[in-house]
Amino acid sequence: MDKIKDEYETVYFAGDSRPDVEAASKAHLTFARYKLPGCLKKIGKDFIEFDWYKEIDTYMEENVWGVRTL
Repeated sequence: MDKIKDEYETVYFAGDSRPDVEAASKAHLTFARYKLPGCLKKIGKDFIEFDWYKEIDTYMEENVWGVRTL
């Protein structure tokens, strides 16, 4: 994750379990589901909770890239 952050201005991460904590904690914007939200709360990392990956797409369209029009 550190190398990726050196190469990119903003790093987004989506995960769902304890093994994701290290990468999730280093990302600029983290999406979390299942067990990951509880783990991130324990270390004080902000995140956006989601249930379905489509929710991330919608969030990115509306808040990062701007709404897509087809």
